[in-house]
Amino acid sequence: LDTQSDPKTWDLLPVLYATVFVVSEEWREANYRPAVQAEENNVHVLARTISELIILKDLVHSGEDKNQTVVDLTTFIEISSVFLLRLFKSSSKEKNVPKDLPSVIVFLDIFVQQCPFLTRNILESVLPYAFLRSMWRDIYSRPPPKNDLPPQEEVF
Repeated sequence: LDTQSDPKTWDLLPVLYATVFVVSEEWREANYRPAVQAEENNVHVLARTISELIILKDLVHSGEDKNQTVVDLTTFIEISSVFLLRLFKSSSKEKNVPKDLPSVIVFLDIFVQQCPFLTRNILESVLPYAFLRSMWRDIYSRPPPKNDLPPQEEVF
């Protein structure tokens, strides 16, 4: 991994990850399941993966400067929020909108919870608390899929 050859390219890593929300088929199929606190297609693991890759990129590129890491992680949150809010606004017109947009939006909340350098106020500066709470409420108010229900005991 040679981050010194073209550091400006590596600085675009948070932007690349943010654009994935718009173009990736996995995000279109995302569906958060509260019973297991995970996405059906396992995209929830990207919260930790994206965070760690940005942190490691900055560790290799900038050394121990945590300020650059916070800037890069915040950039990911800000750009992702813009993309997701635009998808939310135009959800009836766009063909690339995820089937379960609240599941994708709460991913950013999960990302911030798992990220060691970010606090919730950074997320709430771009996605208001009331909006995030509404997305969580939408997810938890759905009836669980039949395969999420515990098996019923037979009575003889």
